[in-house]
Amino acid sequence: MPLRLLVVLSLVTIVSCSRGDDARSGGPPASGPPNVLLVVCDTLRADRLGCYGNDRRTSPFLDALASRSTRYTRAFASAPWTLPTHASLFTGMHPFEHGVHTYEPNHTRENLRPLADAHLTLAEVLAERGWSTGGIISNMGWFDPVFQLDQGFDDWQLARSYASRLNLRVARWLDEVGDDPFFLFVNYTDTHYVYNTRPVDDLDVVPDRDEGELLHALTEAVLAGEGPVPAELRQRVLDQYDTAVANLDDGLEGLVGLLRERGLLDDTLLVITSDHGEFFGEHRLVEHSKDVYDEVLRVPLVVKAPGQRTGRVDDRPTSSADVAGLVLSLLPDALVGDARPLFPNLPGEAPVVSENYWARLKDLQADWGHRFDRTRHVLVEWPWKFIASSDGAHELYDLAADPAESEDRVDDEPERAAAMAARLRELMDAPRGPGGAAPPVDLDRDLERTLRALGYLGDPDGR
Repeated sequence: MPLRLLVVLSLVTIVSCSRGDDARSGGPPASGPPNVLLVVCDTLRADRLGCYGNDRRTSPFLDALASRSTRYTRAFASAPWTLPTHASLFTGMHPFEHGVHTYEPNHTRENLRPLADAHLTLAEVLAERGWSTGGIISNMGWFDPVFQLDQGFDDWQLARSYASRLNLRVARWLDEVGDDPFFLFVNYTDTHYVYNTRPVDDLDVVPDRDEGELLHALTEAVLAGEGPVPAELRQRVLDQYDTAVANLDDGLEGLVGLLRERGLLDDTLLVITSDHGEFFGEHRLVEHSKDVYDEVLRVPLVVKAPGQRTGRVDDRPTSSADVAGLVLSLLPDALVGDARPLFPNLPGEAPVVSENYWARLKDLQADWGHRFDRTRHVLVEWPWKFIASSDGAHELYDLAADPAESEDRVDDEPERAAAMAARLRELMDAPRGPGGAAPPVDLDRDLERTLRALGYLGDPDGR
């Protein structure tokens, strides 16, 4: 029987085995503080997963897991790139509140702000209440301690590895924690440049294997070109990306297997999401961080509560800034009840806001950089999505009728656009939290090399 079919058929065993006979027969999880495992799949676009509509069998394990968990169908990233979205995941705040984003660039050097010490993180809250906290992270660029996303984590490990190897570190960490309740953050980069194109059994594609040459070629063809998006080249890049999704899915299977082997699965709140998606020629864009259309903002969000056996689908709009509050809402009142008001955002109850401040320096320096010399702020009031743009090119889309965002309705619905613009301004004029951004980050040479290798930085001399 093919390996990936076996994965799906065996998932019932994986998700139902835990401590003791009660757990195996569907009984409640063991008493005591639940563990929390937050998994962020870097650059994972929702619609390339089977459970979010992909016909290609890229994610049989996650699809089956989602069928026994709560799957949020309208989850939006707080930003189309890693640093601000993770700050939102950890603080429950929007980028305009936590201040972790790019500030007006001078087009020769990055102008980034880290997470200020004054902000409270989910890790800090759980650490204060007895959880052991750790981060095991593949993205070695934006998670460098200089950006201060490690606030509240007892252990913070950076290792540029794809999921299967990163799981070896997770296994060691779980063994070291022992019986202590834990909050573990895991960041995978299989679907991040350079995509993990190791061939996968039972996936209907043999991908090109390169170091990003095809993606670069697509970028040049789409952003610098004027004709149609080259369909064959785009498909070859998508084949690489879908292979990376399948490799990620195998890594998720291994991660859940680690919990199962240690009898931890039913005592763990498992959250699987992404920080942003990826463009493959839509809106004449490639990769991410450049704009705020749904190809980069719509992300998966799958949540398995401790002991959960029955799947649910939640259609309420939600954002990265809701995840910390959602985690606390699913933990026992006696343990975290006093902390919940500190993270009030919850799915369906808080405004869904996404933001982008200019773009990566390498994009601003490119011949097409003038397209991204602006800020963009999104408000979603389902099914409507309003984009406020600093250059005055505001946009409005009906996502239910036009999920591809191909028909701008801003001129057809002026009253709706004006009302949403006013609500967005009202929100941004009253930020929550301590306010004030940290000083800009001074990147040392080693970190600059790391960020450049990951495709983030342009030429330091602006050439």
